[in-house]
Amino acid sequence: MNRIIPFLAVVFFTGCAATTTPDDDSGFSEAVNLEAFEGCYKNCSDTSDGSALVCLSDIIWPKVFEMKNKPEAIFIEQESNNGLVVSAVSNGVTVKESTFEAGKDFHFKDGRIELDREYIASGAGEPGNVFIGIGTGKTVLGLDEYGQGRVSQSVAFAGTGFLIIPVVGAAADVSKIERSESLCN
Repeated sequence: MNRIIPFLAVVFFTGCAATTTPDDDSGFSEAVNLEAFEGCYKNCSDTSDGSALVCLSDIIWPKVFEMKNKPEAIFIEQESNNGLVVSAVSNGVTVKESTFEAGKDFHFKDGRIELDREYIASGAGEPGNVFIGIGTGKTVLGLDEYGQGRVSQSVAFAGTGFLIIPVVGAAADVSKIERSESLCN
């Protein structure tokens, strides 16, 4: 009986963790200030390097652009010591522009831009949803050692599946966003 209990605990306390990163990922480098982020970036990551598809426009302006009208590029300018002006650019024309302020819209920490953490609760109310529990998500924007954009999105969750199976998990996706000044001219 004493040997069965640990086995059952492993079976019932199911957990998982997963991380995807692009090939030759160098991690985040520490940007000294917001000015380091100035420039033009391709809007979406290239998935051929093994990373997940990430579009900056979806992070910056959720639910504004549909797949058919996503901008080609994102242009970032430092407005003040703690402000950024971000523009969505298509065919060299600005199609959307917003100003964001550190401490209000994002946090500049350890040379990275951290967006406010998202919290999600699930009560299995939707058809097909068998999960009851809570989750949290975090998005961090930064630069790699070559000055290219880097996006890290992570989630963690805990709860039960089918009302009786404890489930705990975490996942992280890291993607590169290429700088491309020619797209913003």
